[in-house]
Amino acid sequence: MSQYKTCSVTFSKPDYVVPLVVRILTGWMANTLPTGKVEHAAVPDGLGFYAVRSLHANWFVLKMESGEAMIFDAGYWTSGKNGLPWELGNWFCCRKGDAKYKGSLHAIGLDPSRVTVAAMTHSDIDHVGGLPVFENAAVYMGEGERPLVEGEVEHFKGLKAARITGLEYLKDGDQIRFGDYVATCFSTPGHTDGSVSYEFRHLNDSGKVLIFIGDAFFTDKKGHFAPRKLEGIHMHKEQVPGAVDIVLQRCAAIRAQNADANILIVSCHTGLTDYDTLAASPALQESKKDR
Repeated sequence: MSQYKTCSVTFSKPDYVVPLVVRILTGWMANTLPTGKVEHAAVPDGLGFYAVRSLHANWFVLKMESGEAMIFDAGYWTSGKNGLPWELGNWFCCRKGDAKYKGSLHAIGLDPSRVTVAAMTHSDIDHVGGLPVFENAAVYMGEGERPLVEGEVEHFKGLKAARITGLEYLKDGDQIRFGDYVATCFSTPGHTDGSVSYEFRHLNDSGKVLIFIGDAFFTDKKGHFAPRKLEGIHMHKEQVPGAVDIVLQRCAAIRAQNADANILIVSCHTGLTDYDTLAASPALQESKKDR
């Protein structure tokens, strides 16, 4: 993959009402993690795994002992200098967003200059808004997201993607190296046309796997697939069950290689679940009966 490059983000001015309503509803129905270290058996050895809460969304950090780090999504960075004073939803909910964002970095001991890789699941503002903070990061996103990033289409009326330059687009199966670790990109469309997920593991260990799904689908507090939860914010809600199937098939393939593999599925709005819990979702069992 490419060497580090400078990424710039320009935020398109949206309508006021739609983004505000979306943010209120998403915040009300989200089940985000608090900022801090996440301890789980699926975290690959040699890394610290951290969640960062940014308004109603999480983004995630994997940090080596050396301090070098990789992030999955980047949350909000609501600073007037970043071109966001007009976005009513951000202003209302995060009037001190710049200080809060940088305070979160300090809380987990993250030096933004040591972030060298940023893997984006899609282009919504609550996932890419923090990118300008990470000046040394190579930034990646799914190829199918290009029309949104280039302003050819909208997520839905009134919610435009950020215009991002200096990023590298990934195709299904492309890999990002991070030291002795690898993140494999795979397509999970539905929330947006180009939404992708990432399977992250150590190069030599298939027993500890993290799967970052962004907003591909949402789960309830038990970790089960919740098909009606936040369904109105998907571009193509009819495709979302297919995204769940893609993730489950990926997990099944991992288990076929290593029957004891720990697999943690990481969502930006509804926290964590594991493969076995997700696979046992009542909604999925009912769907199988109907087929």
